Amino acid sequence: MPVTALKAVVFDLDGVLIDSSGVWEQVVMEFVRRRGGTWRTLTPAETMAGGNSAEWSTWFKETCRLAMSAESIREGIIAGIMDSYRRHLPLIPGAVETVRGLSARYTIGLASASPRTVIDLVLDRAELAPYFSATVSADEVHKGKPDPHVYIEVCGRLGSDPRRAVAVEDAPDGLRAAKAAGLWAIAVPPPHPSATDENRALADVVVDDIRRITPDLVDAIASGDDA
Repeated sequence: MPVTALKAVVFDLDGVLIDSSGVWEQVVMEFVRRRGGTWRTLTPAETMAGGNSAEWSTWFKETCRLAMSAESIREGIIAGIMDSYRRHLPLIPGAVETVRGLSARYTIGLASASPRTVIDLVLDRAELAPYFSATVSADEVHKGKPDPHVYIEVCGRLGSDPRRAVAVEDAPDGLRAAKAAGLWAIAVPPPHPSATDENRALADVVVDDIRRITPDLVDAIASGDDA
């Protein structure tokens, strides 16, 4: 694919723009314990799993034995996450600068498992909202990652053929979703080292820091050059 054909860069949110895994686990743990559920530390695979809020709230209801509706679980956890982000937004170092730098050459999108309210809050507080031409929550499509529909949807909203877009992901489910949708894929460091080899096998390029994702790197991926 020639460089001139590339149009868009699509970011994941959690683990790519914000260091969210610890926040989510703390909020969920406190929520479960306050409501008399059974809590256990999540495995790396569970922490990195994709899905939308209907999927994960049902999973927590069953796994943590919560005697309440999945919708109430969803609302309570989202409220806790948003409260935490209002107090402190754990941005990945260099994420804001990377988005701004790439926006000078590419249309920028976002494909996230996070709910719409969380996406909007993060981008607003990070002062990144103006740089994104389209953002899609997994709640707005049929299924979450590793299903490709969140990427197909965001590329549609961007007006970009998925084959002319690059995804930036941190976890195997996200990389699988992007590749299944037809995008190129860049992997940033995963939330757990156990995913490193899997990410390397799935991605077109692996970087050790989001700040290494420059327009020149993206051009090299699209042209087939060594990045």
